[in-house]
Amino acid sequence: MSTPKTAPQGNSVAAAEKVKLLKPHTHAGKAHEADAEIEVDAATAAWLRGAEVIAPAKDTPADKA
Repeated sequence: MSTPKTAPQGNSVAAAEKVKLLKPHTHAGKAHEADAEIEVDAATAAWLRGAEVIAPAKDTPADKA
């Protein structure tokens, strides 16, 4: 499974999020084993969560309000 390719978004820099893989995954052309930590942008993290490649986001106090 690999992440979708997206077009660059101008000069903006997306915030990186460190995520831990639940299963093997290829990211940016490099194969990673389960339990590896990689840095991805928010959109990619959301896609990986939807594909169950990384754990769901943890609830924050703001999410419970």
